[in-house]
Amino acid sequence: MKVKLIIIPDKSSKVLLFEKKEKLRALDILKTISKELGLPSSSLVLTRRGEVLADDDFIYDGDVIEVLKVFSGG
Repeated sequence: MKVKLIIIPDKSSKVLLFEKKEKLRALDILKTISKELGLPSSSLVLTRRGEVLADDDFIYDGDVIEVLKVFSGG
């Protein structure tokens, strides 16, 4: 399975390949990309075609997912 990620605000893109993964969920993407970026998964939000993805939403082959880095201030 091939998924393209666009990291916001960096505007960089990354293609992830998941072999032998028939059912991929947004949580799988969050875990993978948070490790690569060195950020906690709670500081990332995934969207597809402008819609926020829940952890249990399915990801499909060829999807383009935006990864938004979010930070809260106090």
